[in-house]
Amino acid sequence: MNCPYCQSVDTKVLETRSKQDNTIKRRRKCLSCHEKFNTVERVTFHYPNIIKKDGSVQPYLPSKLRKGLEYACQKRPIKISQIESIITKISKTVEQINKREISSQIIGQLVLKELKELDQAAFVRFASVYRSFDDIQEFVAAIKTDNLEISYDQ
Repeated sequence: MNCPYCQSVDTKVLETRSKQDNTIKRRRKCLSCHEKFNTVERVTFHYPNIIKKDGSVQPYLPSKLRKGLEYACQKRPIKISQIESIITKISKTVEQINKREISSQIIGQLVLKELKELDQAAFVRFASVYRSFDDIQEFVAAIKTDNLEISYDQ
């Protein structure tokens, strides 16, 4: 880190604080001119691209996941903090898969697993949009026999 006053590369970290917005604030001191200054570091994530059902490829966007979860949880007794917790958990899982591209089906299965534990109505609502069903019997059968094992090889 270069000192903003004298451009020296000899600096010392005096204090480090992690913040909730995935940033790290550091208080530094230049060992050459003895001036103090702050730096802020932002943690960046490298998410894989998502292969959609139609074969198109899109970047993984937690905001898109949030929108789908908020829609599924509409008018349900679910707190925003619970939705944010699901987004964080799924985003960490997606990042840890360590592939350049993954199927959108994996994301859907992860969401279904989390919603099934959180709220049955939100689970059913998401499942009805996530999967294409020809009739209601097929939908009911899919919910009853839902296999939530997630394969990262898709």
